[in-house]
Amino acid sequence: MRKRWAWAVRPTPEALGRWIKVKPDKYVEPAERVEPGAFVSPYDIPEGIRVSYDRRVGQFEAEFSYMVDEKVRHLSGDGFGYRLGKHSGRIIGVETNCHPGNAYHAILEATEGVDTVTGSTARGRDNHRVVKSILEDYRDEIVRDMHALVGETIAPKRNMKVE
Repeated sequence: MRKRWAWAVRPTPEALGRWIKVKPDKYVEPAERVEPGAFVSPYDIPEGIRVSYDRRVGQFEAEFSYMVDEKVRHLSGDGFGYRLGKHSGRIIGVETNCHPGNAYHAILEATEGVDTVTGSTARGRDNHRVVKSILEDYRDEIVRDMHALVGETIAPKRNMKVE
């Protein structure tokens, strides 16, 4: 029997947002490594982000696309689910179950805690830092898409606690 990877049989969310194109030039900056002249690899900078919502389980997901696809490993911790690149440690997706008004902040909090859950390499930490910056920079578009998916106009509060 042929082995199937989890990403190949992943259930399709009920509502899938549009891809938000990321402008990568802003994120090509010095890497966390000590090597002189080292920069974040273009392969570690997402080309796009989209959100999806599954009403059946009340789950939001932020999904990131990259120049090259890779096999995915699934991890969970601190109430979040992570899909990470099997070899690179890049964040492919972050899942959270929460109230729609908290979803953006929950996903942002999940990206802050991903290093402790994964024990990532320096390359993975570079990607995680870039993903967090992208979530902050594209906040308005992401929140607008989340609300369009849910069909509600709940304004997220900036200092709201994640459940």
